[in-house]
Amino acid sequence: MIQPRQPAHKIWINDLLNSSYLPGEGEFEPHFFIVHGKKISRVNLIATVINKYESDAYSYLDLDDGSGTLRAKFWAEDIKFVKKVNLGNLILVVGKCRKFNNEIITIKMIMSGIAFDILFI
Repeated sequence: MIQPRQPAHKIWINDLLNSSYLPGEGEFEPHFFIVHGKKISRVNLIATVINKYESDAYSYLDLDDGSGTLRAKFWAEDIKFVKKVNLGNLILVVGKCRKFNNEIITIKMIMSGIAFDILFI
């Protein structure tokens, strides 16, 4: 049976880091984190890129939203997105959350840079 898409919740990274983890039962079952009494499997984060790693098969961005840090991981065809990002960029990431090797990560589904048009007088 196909699972319905879970909503992406806007939360602080620190709330995710201090939550309880419920792994998915099957390969395609969602993994959940219990944050403020809600089961969350997808997040919608706005954060600053504080570290970047690139290779041919795997890349990641370390993100900081002011409350904590989280790693966004990229494989295969998604690596091209990491090449466009610079340290200090503010980005929006919508992705699935997982626990991998005792580290909470997000797997990118949507990523976008955030531009500010500011006029200083």
